[in-house]
Amino acid sequence: MEGKELYFGFGSNLSKRKMEERGAKFLSREGAVLRGFRLEFSTWKDDGFGYGNIVPEEDSTVYGALYLCAKESVANLDAYEDKVLSRVTVQVEKENGDVVEATAFRANAEL
Repeated sequence: MEGKELYFGFGSNLSKRKMEERGAKFLSREGAVLRGFRLEFSTWKDDGFGYGNIVPEEDSTVYGALYLCAKESVANLDAYEDKVLSRVTVQVEKENGDVVEATAFRANAEL
C-alpha cells in the first residue's frame, strides 16, 4: 500500500460529499467499527459548531467508514481539522471481521 493510507472516518467524515469538499479523495470505502471508544460531540471550533471526537471507553463502539486514501488526501484532512484534532493510530474491524490499523483524528488533550 505504498503511497496509500487507511483512514477511519466518523461524524461528518462519513459523508462522501464532505470528504471530497475537504480534498480527501479515496479509492474505496467500507463500513468499520472502532471498539473501546465512544463518539461524543464535545469539541468546538471558532465557527460555533461541535465536532465529533472519539474517547476511550471500555465496552463502547464507534461505527464509521474505513477509507483507502492517497497519503496526500489524509494530509488535506490535517489542514481541515486545523489543530483542533490530531492524528492517532487505531485498530478498526472491517465488515469481514479483519482488524486493521488506520489513521483517525482525536481532539487534542489540551481542549
